[in-house]
Amino acid sequence: MSKPLELLVFGTGAVGSVFGWRTAQNANVKLSAICRSNYEIVKNRGLTFRSNMWGTGSMRPVRVARHSNELSHVKFDYVVCATKNKPQEEHALMRSLEPLLSKDTTLVLIQNGVEIEHPFRRAFPNHTLLSSICFASCSMQGSTVLQPANIRPHGFHVGIHGNGNTSASKDEERLHTLVGLDPKFKAVDNIAAERWAKMAWNGAWNPATALFGLETQDILQHSPAGTSLVRQLAKEVIQVAQVYGVELPPNYEDEIIRMTEVEASIAPSMLQDLRRGQRMEVETICGTICRMADQVGLPHPAMATAYRTLSEMNLACAETPLPARQDKPALNMSQRIRASVGARIGARIGATAPSVGGLGMQQQQPHQIAA
Repeated sequence: MSKPLELLVFGTGAVGSVFGWRTAQNANVKLSAICRSNYEIVKNRGLTFRSNMWGTGSMRPVRVARHSNELSHVKFDYVVCATKNKPQEEHALMRSLEPLLSKDTTLVLIQNGVEIEHPFRRAFPNHTLLSSICFASCSMQGSTVLQPANIRPHGFHVGIHGNGNTSASKDEERLHTLVGLDPKFKAVDNIAAERWAKMAWNGAWNPATALFGLETQDILQHSPAGTSLVRQLAKEVIQVAQVYGVELPPNYEDEIIRMTEVEASIAPSMLQDLRRGQRMEVETICGTICRMADQVGLPHPAMATAYRTLSEMNLACAETPLPARQDKPALNMSQRIRASVGARIGARIGATAPSVGGLGMQQQQPHQIAA
């Protein structure tokens, strides 16, 4: 009998949990998890899944911990980092990952954004580094993870991020071992281009749904202004990608609309965070595009104003107290935050959601380039 494959998921939000669930369906995989807010649920009850792509199922890792040092004695074959991409927490994240990486551990990144691999490569030059993109819409409700829609036939695309001190043959072997764990995992040659393709979708739909407070189908069916904003944001991301040497398909902004029209309604991660009163990944999605556009002098009026507005909404998330009762509808939190920020940004997005369509008309001054 072959040695079990030791796999750790660091961050058991919806996306990390789905990835862990799928790998754990293999009898040869021994799944562990580092959890934050849902530690008690994962440890004591495990998670259940209702998926459009994979059906129903459940997962209970063999080891569950709150902190890395609790599992530092285990020699993991794969450590899957599935946390939110928050630049301000980068150094703390590297310190947390370090005790989990033995000399033969492969690090897998499942995070939003482009060019996210560089800090991990600098920190861990001697490890195979795989980069993965989730093309399945996932959300978590207590101990249940929902996956109602997907924008590609495969749920996870995985590729090699090279430029380390590892051999190409070893990197390839570890990539194909991982994607071989599930038929809906796909190995890709150019992970950077795949990231830009996902960023075009994320950069359009995440800001628009958060600004309007509406899911994708609500925007498509009931808000011409929202649909126009989605298309404009997508165009600006595509233009940035082109300047940085990544050619996406012609009229890809239209494809972003089409691929979303045919799926069940999606609540992108920014809208989910807003509804829960949590800080959104504004820097990773909007801030990155604005800074990269500023570096090359490329106009990006819609994204610039979305970035400024959503940054203020993030501040309102911190300022707006959570409801005392946890059983109140999550949508109430979104409404409270939008009301809180409305007075400060009324001249920019107006008192009602439809006026957000005017975002595309405003130009911003260059943003400071993040260190």
